[in-house]
Amino acid sequence: MTISQKSPFFSQDVMPIALNRTASLIALIIMMLIDSYNLAKGLPLPDTTLGGESSVVSNQGNQVINVEGGAIRETNLFHSFETFNIGIGQEIRFLQPTDTAPVSVMFTRVTGNDPSRIRGSLRVDGNADFFLINPNGILFGQDARLNINGSFIATTAERILFGAPFAFQSDVANAIPAPLLISSPTGIQMGDSPGTISTRSRGTENIDQGLGLALPLGQTLGLIGGDVILRPDSNIQVESGRIELAAVGSDQIILLSSGKTGWRFDFDSVDRFQDLTIKEESSIAGDSFASSTSSRSSAISLRGRNIRITEAEGSSNIGSNSTDGEGGTLTLIATELIELGNEVTLVQAASTSDGEGGDIRIHTPRLLIDRAAITTQSSDNGLGGDIDIEADLVLINGNIDDTLSRERGRISADAKAGSQAGSLTLNAETLILRNSGQLDSGLVEGQLVPESERGAAGNIDVNVSSVFLDNSAQIAAATTGGRGNINLNADLLILNNDSSITASATEKASGGNVLIDTDIITALNGSEISSSAIGGDGGRIEITTEGLVFSPSSTLDVSSQFGNDGTIELFTPDSNPVEDSLEESDQPLDITDLVSTESCTTRRDGSSFYMVGRGGIRESPLDPLPPYLMWEDWETADAMMHLFDDLPSEATTALQPTALVNPPVLQTKENRPVETQGWMRQEDGTVVLLSQSATPSPQGLLLHPHDCQLLQEGLRGDRS
Repeated sequence: MTISQKSPFFSQDVMPIALNRTASLIALIIMMLIDSYNLAKGLPLPDTTLGGESSVVSNQGNQVINVEGGAIRETNLFHSFETFNIGIGQEIRFLQPTDTAPVSVMFTRVTGNDPSRIRGSLRVDGNADFFLINPNGILFGQDARLNINGSFIATTAERILFGAPFAFQSDVANAIPAPLLISSPTGIQMGDSPGTISTRSRGTENIDQGLGLALPLGQTLGLIGGDVILRPDSNIQVESGRIELAAVGSDQIILLSSGKTGWRFDFDSVDRFQDLTIKEESSIAGDSFASSTSSRSSAISLRGRNIRITEAEGSSNIGSNSTDGEGGTLTLIATELIELGNEVTLVQAASTSDGEGGDIRIHTPRLLIDRAAITTQSSDNGLGGDIDIEADLVLINGNIDDTLSRERGRISADAKAGSQAGSLTLNAETLILRNSGQLDSGLVEGQLVPESERGAAGNIDVNVSSVFLDNSAQIAAATTGGRGNINLNADLLILNNDSSITASATEKASGGNVLIDTDIITALNGSEISSSAIGGDGGRIEITTEGLVFSPSSTLDVSSQFGNDGTIELFTPDSNPVEDSLEESDQPLDITDLVSTESCTTRRDGSSFYMVGRGGIRESPLDPLPPYLMWEDWETADAMMHLFDDLPSEATTALQPTALVNPPVLQTKENRPVETQGWMRQEDGTVVLLSQSATPSPQGLLLHPHDCQLLQEGLRGDRS
């Protein structure tokens, strides 16, 4: 079609205006498309899998988006989205239904292929718990936060189980048609490739501000994914509730139950885990405060194949601390490795005031601590929690250049003045402490706290196959009140380079007991085992071993400066390992070939005798015998007479011993005893003591050790 310039619709005057309007319209459409794209990236996009009960999303302006609708089943509300994201500065608000009673649990699934990116605020009205399910991954940005009064569970599982075979699952194409899901969920099932959950959400100490992944009092926060990563500066915080982080492998089922204390997860049937990583300056806090209506701090659980809490520059802190009430339990379970390092990682459960500290439980094949700390702590009148470790290998590497740092490499049950430390139990195959690494109770941050501010130590129980302490490493129970005891059972114990095992006491307290049961114990280069005291009594060291080796510079010490010294007891087993290895025989032993008949041929035949160690007989057979020793040869020297053929008769006569003839019998005068001058044996074998020496007469030739030495020297003189 040709348009003439004379057309009334397109004159030369109006055509530029029309073109300008067209360009403006195109620009407006482009801008609308861009805005729609940006909005879509930030808005949840519902799918159609719920039919007429699909979720409804509406933009309220000011970056607020409401989510309504969904499938209501009694107290459960189900939402389904193709994509679910929250943009920076946005707030996604899930509303309670208006025509029914408020629901108690909201389930939100993602059926598309993209991970969820949460970079704004997630808000849930009422007190409902919220489940977010996306198998592709869930990523929390640094501005992500939760405005939820109930619990929050984010998972990259494939489905939420409601009792077999019913489930609310993301893979709707293969979903089993299910009846109304009106019951509580019973489990979480991972798919064949569970996505990653990561967070870099920044936190604050004030939970009311809602920053970070934080929940109010008594709730459960769970991140159940494939790999789970806390990126630098991220924060997770729940007061007096439960925090559960788990990196779970494919096709695994975690059982789920709810109660007054929130949601509980059962991993007993899980046999494949993935990695959980906590980066520098991250924090997981489950503290309780004096102003809180609950006195119990949160239970914290970390599970994975490898759990790594490592630093580049800053510190990380995982803690469940109590002010007045009971501390929560801190649990770390890994199927391969738990690694803590570099310098300032702190895993702790502390109590203050009259509170009772929480326990720490660690189960892993390998526990590696590099200049980091695992501690329970008590102060004032509090009671510290216990530490229980089960592992194959435990390696603690300290910071030899900074012995005052509390994070220098230690596992410790601390106690400040007036409080009681918890106990520390370690069961492993191998325990290695090096470079000032510590396993201790009662020390309180190494040497930073004065002795007068330390409390009573708890007991340390170590059951291992091998223990190696090197370069100022220490197992210690230090106390100012009560006794801190150390019980160590091992096959092999080696202390080297100023390392020590000590149950020391300060002020008026007495030293504790150090009980060691080991096959072999070696202390070298200034190492020490001690139970010393200052104002109280020294303690007790009891060692049961088959072999003990101490270098001259190493010591056993139970001294007290102003009290009584303690005791050292050394026990060796009754059985002799050499004797136990020999087969018993009922036949008498023929010693004819075992005893030499030529006692003076030692030098000639090149025989030798070696004595190793302290005490016992002379270390050299050539040393003269002291006068208080007796030596009796049980055989005559007739067979050696040929050795004297070249000697003059005077020499052989001088070497002959004497026998008694007609000896007088011991007599007394006025029944007063007299000193014995000799003895004789009668024909019937009776030994008779003599009051005076008898007249000697030559009888045979017996050689004694002195005689053999003189004889050999005489022979050498004649031959020279």
